[in-house]
Amino acid sequence: MRMNEISKNNLLVAEEAQILKLEGTENYMVKVWRNGNAGILHAGNDVLTYESIRKAERAITRIRPDLRITTI
Repeated sequence: MRMNEISKNNLLVAEEAQILKLEGTENYMVKVWRNGNAGILHAGNDVLTYESIRKAERAITRIRPDLRITTI
């Protein structure tokens, strides 16, 4: 799955990214923050999920290597 254009733009302007484990699965999603507002990264109409924290971090840093990332 590829990140949709809106999510990519949200990531480009984000102040922080959080990697969260999806309950009931072994997958992770990414929430980005800017000015107190949050957005979830999507692929098409579905939430973009990653098989590991490392893969999520790699996807974020590919676009925003300077962005602060926290894992919850």
